[in-house]
Amino acid sequence: MVFVSMSKSVSRGETTAGALVANHTPGSQALLHASREVAEMLDVTARQDQMLRLCRNHVGVEERCERAYENMVLMAGVLRGAVKTHTGHDMPVTMVGPEHAAQGFTSSTFSFNLPAPAGATPEVKAALAQRFVDLLTEDAERFKPCVSFGQDNGLVYCTVPATSTQGAIKEEDKAQQAQGGVQLARLSFPPAIDAPGVQARIESACAAIYA
Repeated sequence: MVFVSMSKSVSRGETTAGALVANHTPGSQALLHASREVAEMLDVTARQDQMLRLCRNHVGVEERCERAYENMVLMAGVLRGAVKTHTGHDMPVTMVGPEHAAQGFTSSTFSFNLPAPAGATPEVKAALAQRFVDLLTEDAERFKPCVSFGQDNGLVYCTVPATSTQGAIKEEDKAQQAQGGVQLARLSFPPAIDAPGVQARIESACAAIYA
């Protein structure tokens, strides 16, 4: 049994939704039946307007995810190139590779730890990821400080999970996410972007933090 969130790419962010998918086994079927009873009792089953939005926006979801993935791959290369230009470091990014994308898993999100500027103090290192996100999101026409993904609004979502307001991250988890004193940052991409504008902002933000 799995829970599927449909409030991202499937609905294009127009509604919240979730679905339980169960196999044929008696245990899964019993849990599915009990979940349905509880949902009906609490009156949290899908409304007609939610179903309408899900059905309408489900059309083309695979193609939207593929285009978002292509944008993500393109801009990951832009970011890595800009970082290498200013620091000499070949910065790795964590992202879905082409072998999994070929199987249909086209996540449009990547995460990374920026290399610290030469001679940076611990305070500068600790603030580097958030400063980078802040520089990106000054361009409100192309970037937004947001922890979500699956958007279809032309905006690149940017976040530093360690300082995100969504949920609580344990201090030990924050420490594991940091590399060289620099916290993890994450970008997620929509199916359509102003590629030259996004590239220019990423490159200028890199130039600023390594000036």
